[in-house]
Amino acid sequence: TDSHTRSSSKESFMVFDNIKQDEAIYRMHYHDNDKISAQNFFEQGLMDEDTINDLRFCSKELEAIFLYKTLTHEYLSETADFINAFSKDLELSGEFRDIAYALRGLSVTLSSLVAGHDFTRASSKMIKTVIDSIIEDLVSWTQHVLIDKDAVDIHYLDASLLANIAQLGLSIKNLSPTEPCDEEELELF
Repeated sequence: TDSHTRSSSKESFMVFDNIKQDEAIYRMHYHDNDKISAQNFFEQGLMDEDTINDLRFCSKELEAIFLYKTLTHEYLSETADFINAFSKDLELSGEFRDIAYALRGLSVTLSSLVAGHDFTRASSKMIKTVIDSIIEDLVSWTQHVLIDKDAVDIHYLDASLLANIAQLGLSIKNLSPTEPCDEEELELF
């Protein structure tokens, strides 16, 4: 195994050097002639009904998790589980494999945080804010692409989502060891 695969799970899901990250984000910026509307996507039958229902379910569960007010191990664990399930369902459609890969990596990263990472109040607030932003994006994407089918481009969210995942990865990677903070102290609102 090379050194990259031996790196910690919080580093292995995303290449953190700017050149590779910029290339990945650029690939996810589709040009006008590459756009596929939600209506066209479904007319072509590119995703089966069971997968759509599974993604809707995961989206509803993520929306419920979004209501947590603090960054707790339960929040991280549930978020990791549903983002992992979401990524597996997305992967069934080749159209979304890049995002599925990024979400799977995010799930691994969140799971590694559950395994015993303590956060300061400031770092927990920042991490939860970014995770919440990712959840909001996924819920919105599900609504516009899978339910309302009114998205002009089914990939409208890809670059933004990848950038948010990269931001979270960098933030977690750059956390310095600090004194632990109880879960009760992590109240955000």
